Amino acid sequence: KEVMSNERENVFIPLSSSASTLASLVPSLILLKNDTINIPEFKLFGYPEWQKHAPMAKDQLYLIDTYFYTNLYTHFSFKESMEFQDEFIRWYNRPLNEIIPRYGMMGYDIGYYFLYAINEFGNEFPDRINDIEFSPLQSGFKFERLDGRGAMMNKKLFFIHYTREYNIEKIDLDKCEEF
Repeated sequence: KEVMSNERENVFIPLSSSASTLASLVPSLILLKNDTINIPEFKLFGYPEWQKHAPMAKDQLYLIDTYFYTNLYTHFSFKESMEFQDEFIRWYNRPLNEIIPRYGMMGYDIGYYFLYAINEFGNEFPDRINDIEFSPLQSGFKFERLDGRGAMMNKKLFFIHYTREYNIEKIDLDKCEEF
């Protein structure tokens, strides 16, 4: 039976999120894509850990139309991220640490979100926590109660797409009708 098909979308999903898997898989997929035989179109779907490795493999990730899921993401080509970085340097006389997550952005997102919610909704804040209109820099917020208890869990998820046009898209699954 054929592994790949022209009648449906083909997606490669590796079984490991490791850097070594990414480093060995991506060049093989590029060779497959560039092969002279007629290979159906395909995409690569990966893991949140890949954002740590993306700077080393980004040109290759674009070539094979790569997606990965994550609950937090930012890229410094995004206008809001560049503005935040500039303000961070102005206030603290140093750039953000080059780690994931970027804790300066995370602190901003969390602080703004919850302080705004408390200010806007007061005591109703727990019941209205998902009514907040806010575009965070790195994080996302979508809370759901756990089994009727008072505790809540953040269930926000993004897809990051390295397009063949050499763009990076941050796709908010709650705002996307396609998925």
